[in-house]
Amino acid sequence: MAKVREEEYEHELHERRRGRNLAVGGVLLGLALTIFAVTIVKLGQNAANPF
Repeated sequence: MAKVREEEYEHELHERRRGRNLAVGGVLLGLALTIFAVTIVKLGQNAANPF
């Protein structure tokens, strides 16, 4: 009986960890896209023709 509860607890922890990992990944992706967008805006016309 205790084994079943332990497995349910582990399953719940994995679900929470997965959700947290997805949230952190989303934040990191958003940060990377923001930095990319700011870089492109600052480069202006030079972004398309660097030479």
